[in-house]
This record gives sequence, C-alpha cells and structure tokens, in this order.
Amino acid sequence: MRRASSESLRRLANDFSSSGVLVETQMLESRDPAASIVSLAEGQDSDLIILGTHARRGLIKLILGSCAEGVIRHAACPVLTVGPNVKEPTDGDFSFDSIIFATDLAPDAARKAALAVALAQDSLGKIYLCHFMQHPGRTSPDASAQRLKFEAALEKLVPALSYDWCYSNCIVEYGEAASRILDTAKRVKAELIVLGAKKGPRLLTRFEDGIVSNVLALAECPVMTIGSPGI
Repeated sequence: MRRASSESLRRLANDFSSSGVLVETQMLESRDPAASIVSLAEGQDSDLIILGTHARRGLIKLILGSCAEGVIRHAACPVLTVGPNVKEPTDGDFSFDSIIFATDLAPDAARKAALAVALAQDSLGKIYLCHFMQHPGRTSPDASAQRLKFEAALEKLVPALSYDWCYSNCIVEYGEAASRILDTAKRVKAELIVLGAKKGPRLLTRFEDGIVSNVLALAECPVMTIGSPGI
C-alpha cells in the first residue's frame, strides 16, 4: 500500500509540474492524519489546504469522524474541500466566476467575506452573499422588515470599491440552511461555496447542525470553509 501511495503521489506531482506548478511532496504516516496535515500546513505557513472527501449523504458520521472534519476544525488557514459530486472542469481552465458566500452574520462575518470577495475580484466574477433563516413564527417581527435588515447587513460586507471589480447580489431567504445553500448554488451555477466554520469545544457547531457536513457531501462545486481565529 505504501508503494502504491508513493507512486500515486509521484504521478500527481508530475501532473502539477507539467503545468508549471512548483511541487514538493511528502508522505505522511500517522494515526491522526488530520493533526499531521494541520501541523504540516502550520510549519509551511500555508495559506490554503485542499482536501478531497468521499462523504456521501446519510453517512454524516463518516464526515464527522473523517480526516476532512478534523482538518477543518483545527486548521488556521482556509480549507478547500472537493467532494464526491464535484465535476472536473471540461476546458482545463479553473476559475471561480460565480461564488456563494453563506453567512450567519456573526461578528467575524466581514473578515470571512473579505476572502470571498477577493476571490470574486480576482476572477472578475459574481458573488452572492446569502443569509438563510428558519421561517418566522406567528410572533416573529414582520418578515419583510426582517429581510431588509439582513440584506442591509449583507451589503455592508462588500467594500464600495469592490463594485468596480465584481458583481455582488444579496440573498435572504427562509428555509433549512444546507438545502437553501445547495439550491442557490445550482440556480446561480456556483463554482465555489464559501462557508464560515464556527468551532465549539469539541465539534464544529455547524457540523453539529449538519449544515457544513451536508453541503460538503452534496455540493457540485468545491466548498471553502473559513474558521474563526483564536478558538
């Protein structure tokens, strides 16, 4: 198995090298691969970790106990996860022309949105800032006023100068968050979904809610998760 893994890694490195990418390979052997990946990334002062996952719907336990979950939970940098439903680019040119940034509008939402906006600017693409809520009950404030309030909060996440470089649209809808994120991604033909990953004492609270795990398992485009520092 070690020899086969080494050969696969060598072929992958050759593919990157032939595309002009500088490559350095390292074989990690550990009982805790997630911790080893995070440690390696920190030692290299990495800006991004890219992972593949075989997560499937209905097997949430596998996701929660997987290497991907462990890396997302502890990584200091953003993590880009390529799930089982992500299709390979047909033209060989990979760019993020349509990006969804889904947020719960926590205090650090602006910091996380800045990265999503920067990616959209780099591709001269479109960014959809989304906030999804459970449907209001009978005693909830007026739904229209609430929607306008959240739309205004989303608009504040995009610096005024960014409008010269990318198109942005704010979406506030009611419904189960994971389903709405996936539906919106299909509707706007998203090429990247960006999520904030909150960390709890043991598990990501969003993993616990099933939002991140379901999106990772079912998304047809890569998913980037951005954690909160110092937690």
